[in-house]
Amino acid sequence: MRISKITAVALAMAIALSPVAAFAQVVVATLGHVFGGITTPWWIFVCPTGVVTAAVVKNAKRHKELTAPEAWTCGVLYWWTEGTGKYGR
Repeated sequence: MRISKITAVALAMAIALSPVAAFAQVVVATLGHVFGGITTPWWIFVCPTGVVTAAVVKNAKRHKELTAPEAWTCGVLYWWTEGTGKYGR
């Protein structure tokens, strides 16, 4: 059972990070370009990766799902409440 959970987490992280490798290339940033800049491929994946990471961690620690506000803020609200001690230890 533990091996299957570890495998599931590893596969989820591989799927979450695999599109980033497809955009790994040297790009010269010029003014006026909307797409193809240095930061364009990265910001597209920041929110989904934050939601997936927060959901996996909250499930592992608290055995609960993310709430809607935690998902709407890309997982930042979960990390904020976890860091401030709202969830008792």
